[in-house]
Amino acid sequence: MAAGRRIAAQAGQELKKVNLELGSVDPFIVFDDADLDVAVPGVAWARLLNAGQVCTSPKRVYLVEPIAREFTERLDAYVRTLRVGDPIDPSVDVGPLISAEALETVERQIAQAIREGATLRLGGCRLQPAGSGATSWRPPS
Repeated sequence: MAAGRRIAAQAGQELKKVNLELGSVDPFIVFDDADLDVAVPGVAWARLLNAGQVCTSPKRVYLVEPIAREFTERLDAYVRTLRVGDPIDPSVDVGPLISAEALETVERQIAQAIREGATLRLGGCRLQPAGSGATSWRPPS
């Protein structure tokens, strides 16, 4: 936090507006001139590398309105092609979370996002080890 305060103080002397992203919640911003053939897999892998368990994995994606719908549809289609399972299998794209506690944290985050108005577009269920099946999962109320 001390570093953030120093940056804000310095920036405040030179800039009118400052937005600091602290705490490993990096945003991904996609503007309307982006090449979506590059941006879509870039966002997917930035978020899903190591099952999203990288300190620089973006927690939010900001899209400008003119591309939001197309980008979201392309991202949905791209993520649907990824194979989830045992990370030892070279054909698998996304492996499991590190622990039961990590899984519970993600489930709580999903539930909170839904309560706050988000729409669940993909997933919504726990996969069994090695991607062998799914069990129903409903976000806690």
